[in-house]
Amino acid sequence: MAHAPLGYDALIRQFGLRVPPLRCTSALGDKTGVLSTHTGPDGTTRTVYPRNRYRGGDTTVDHLTFALKKEQLDLTVLAALFEQPQAVQDVRAWLAATPTSRYARLSAFYAKWLAGAQFDYKLPAGAPRVLALDEAEYVTGPSTPDLQFGIQNNHLGPAAFCPVVRRTE
Repeated sequence: MAHAPLGYDALIRQFGLRVPPLRCTSALGDKTGVLSTHTGPDGTTRTVYPRNRYRGGDTTVDHLTFALKKEQLDLTVLAALFEQPQAVQDVRAWLAATPTSRYARLSAFYAKWLAGAQFDYKLPAGAPRVLALDEAEYVTGPSTPDLQFGIQNNHLGPAAFCPVVRRTE
């Protein structure tokens, strides 16, 4: 039974990104039902989402939104993705269509921070400021504001060398 890749896995395949293998992948099952997670002998995990639990489509924006919402942050994949002009253009269009969207702004922030992409964008008045990393999920550093996108960059280091440390139970 074939499952359609979601999130980072789908983006890697769509753009042919050359990145190390993912430790955690997500896929869309061919049936409705319950979410299932499978752990391989090497410690990799695959989460299969039933059709009734996924509302997105198969676009760059859909997979990027899914990755940022549901998967562990992977700066390597994001850096490789935002080297692709089409991915940056998709984020520009997304940001223009939904200028206050948390995930559109976060995607644009990562495109700028990791790959140097430029955006003709000004944060709308009243748009909420958001943290780049959820402090309950990750070990974070002091926040530095990105005024263009309203993102509080609380990563542990600069884009050139930034460890991502997940909190576990």
